[in-house]
Amino acid sequence: MTGYARPGTNRPMTGQSRGNLTTALQQQRQGTSRPITSGGRLVRLGTASLMQSQGDQFLDSTKIIAKNIIRKKHIAKAVVDYLIYVENNFRRALDIASEGTVVTNYEDWWWKARVGKCQFKMGMIKEAEKQFISSLKNQSMVSTQIELVKVAIKQDQPIRAVELFQSGLKTHAYDP
Repeated sequence: MTGYARPGTNRPMTGQSRGNLTTALQQQRQGTSRPITSGGRLVRLGTASLMQSQGDQFLDSTKIIAKNIIRKKHIAKAVVDYLIYVENNFRRALDIASEGTVVTNYEDWWWKARVGKCQFKMGMIKEAEKQFISSLKNQSMVSTQIELVKVAIKQDQPIRAVELFQSGLKTHAYDP
């Protein structure tokens, strides 16, 4: 029999026993005891230790303080979107988005839309509707219009939903 013996197996490695590509990709790197990492040696030690201590979680939402995160304007919106779309932690996202609305003197449509999205997900339908309408008054956006239609559907108002779609089509005739 030709081939070579692989550590951890009792049979020699031959052309027929190698298997296919899917079984090869499921295994760790051959010849090493280290698991595959996305960055290899380029991962910083601090980042690696944080990832091991938190598991799959990127942010610890229990330790986020809304007033502190809002001061960092360049990251606050990303944190809110992460909490909404990845962690589904609508209460923490609502806290940060409400603080963002206050900091911007109730003039930023994006923060109002996120407050409305969190309220909608938490079942506060009437409050969400008010936030979406206020957001549309600041700036008319297709995504906010669609969120307002979702509110109308949730309230079992299909005629109003169609009217909202038609008014959105008039305002945003050439947007997909």
